[in-house]
Amino acid sequence: MIVAVTANHIHIPPIFIFPRVYFKYHMFIGAPTASIGGANTRGWLNETPFIDYVKHFISSERPCKKEPFDFRESQVPLVNSSHQHRKRKCDHLPYTAASYNT
Repeated sequence: MIVAVTANHIHIPPIFIFPRVYFKYHMFIGAPTASIGGANTRGWLNETPFIDYVKHFISSERPCKKEPFDFRESQVPLVNSSHQHRKRKCDHLPYTAASYNT
């Protein structure tokens, strides 16, 4: 599971990764609204669901590159502590550094 919370207690709906081959939507019964999910045979987070969550985060938070004290849009650092992503090149970083103002 990945969840993001800002310093002012705004939370982004989580992503749930289930240890299965196929994801079934009935597994979301009781999950927070706007949560997303996926399946992995080992139950680990790999690059595909992580990129899906980054896209979900961007659509929910609407971060921007300018005006850091404009409270309608904010600059957001990406902190990733997954051991799998530390070992290999992070191909998702150009996506997060792109201009995504909405």
